[in-house]
Amino acid sequence: KERPEEFLVSELLASNQKDIEEALKTEAETRELKKTWIFRFLEKKGFEFSYELFSKTQNNIANMNSFEKNFLGFLLNILKIFITSAFLAVEPEVANLVNLVKKQSLVKPPPKEEETYDNWGATSDHEENIYSTPTGKKSISRTLMVEDTGHFYDLDPDPMDMTTEDYLFGDDYDDLDSDKAAAGSDGGIPLKKKVSSLRPRAEENAVEKKIEMLASQLKGDLGDKMLKVIDFDQLQSIVLQSIASIIVKEEMDFDEKKIVESSLSLWLGCILHNPKILDNFFTFTCEEFSEVQDFILRGILYPSLHKIREEFLHTLFLFATKIEKAKEDTFEYTLKAMLSKLPKDNEGEEACTSQYFELVSKLIEEYFMRLEKENVNKDILDATKFFTEVIEKIKSHQSREGTNSLRQDETLIGYLKIAHMVLEKGGLGEC
Repeated sequence: KERPEEFLVSELLASNQKDIEEALKTEAETRELKKTWIFRFLEKKGFEFSYELFSKTQNNIANMNSFEKNFLGFLLNILKIFITSAFLAVEPEVANLVNLVKKQSLVKPPPKEEETYDNWGATSDHEENIYSTPTGKKSISRTLMVEDTGHFYDLDPDPMDMTTEDYLFGDDYDDLDSDKAAAGSDGGIPLKKKVSSLRPRAEENAVEKKIEMLASQLKGDLGDKMLKVIDFDQLQSIVLQSIASIIVKEEMDFDEKKIVESSLSLWLGCILHNPKILDNFFTFTCEEFSEVQDFILRGILYPSLHKIREEFLHTLFLFATKIEKAKEDTFEYTLKAMLSKLPKDNEGEEACTSQYFELVSKLIEEYFMRLEKENVNKDILDATKFFTEVIEKIKSHQSREGTNSLRQDETLIGYLKIAHMVLEKGGLGEC
């Protein structure tokens, strides 16, 4: 005869098994529902309608109210998710590069007690990133690589409570991306009390899964047909204008931040897919910026939001190093643009120069690598002259670091970084 405790255990196991079977059934049904919804959306030309609506919605973002900006961001998200999925189906290398930029722009949590700023956020030698070289050399970068130090929590929202946008995107992850966070607080709340909000949520992983699911449905003719709907020249102009009208401001709200991030991601995918549209990028002008060089410098030196600067940093590095069939050499153009804006003594906000110097350092490293292969204009950079100029700036620089402050003098650190790079890679250390 079965004892009471054995009966309870068997009932519990049977109940758990039933719950598992029901959960798997619900998950499978939800997956099929999503696939059906996406197929119907494409069949009814929902993508074409969204693209046309997005094209007509554009006007001066500065004059938009909160609802209009939120709606514009929603349309951008729809376009981004479908276009990225189409790239993944048709040109996976494009989608993978765009995805790497997103991953490396995630905000990392503050250092733990046993960590120092020298190893905080450092990556392993095996981590995939856009700065990896075929030889697997280790970067000397202090802050550029961002490791997944936070844990992705396995949260799966109830599909019955999800909206159309939830189906495609999931929620945004939390981050503290203002420069107040870099100083150790945000909105008057000590940073250590808000560490949990810096960790990427499970939904960030969920977005990748949704893109993969959608890409599986876009393989073959369907993905090609979707990409043929897009006028990439027009899309480039729209997203660049959107970014320009926002970054010209000293501060941006949440909706504007998401518009800039989505627009940069879309633009990068567009130029990787169709480099010919860069002919119009080099001549891009708008009311806010008379030259495109001023536009990209404003982005990477943007005040108050380091997340935006991170997005520009990684996007511009790929722009400089991964485009091969443009009218103008993107690498030489970007390096010249960055070197034209070396900060004067104590110019600007110290906290805003970190990403700029990181990009300059990586481009200089890339320059000397290309120089060895005779694959770059050797007149762009005179190593000895440039090194002397940088040393003079270091000597005349007056540091503004506080005795007990966590904020670092990013301008001084930046000059030291590029001086080290020129000394090491430019062969000056052998003199």
